[in-house]
Amino acid sequence: NERLMGKGIKFDISQITDRKIELYDLDLSKIKEGVYVFFQTNWDEYLNDEEKYANHPEISMEVIEYLVEKKV
Repeated sequence: NERLMGKGIKFDISQITDRKIELYDLDLSKIKEGVYVFFQTNWDEYLNDEEKYANHPEISMEVIEYLVEKKV
């Protein structure tokens, strides 16, 4: 029985509603190798609004590449 346990950081990006999440939106000093990174979007409030829910903010490729480089 393996468990997913470890240190993590949550970035509240719920104020971003109309664009991609970019590196400048994050406190990069908190991202360390082996730390889990979570993004709080609060987009679940749009579960019943199919059109709005489908147009959620996305994580930019720059952020994805940075996280991969940091081995998170």
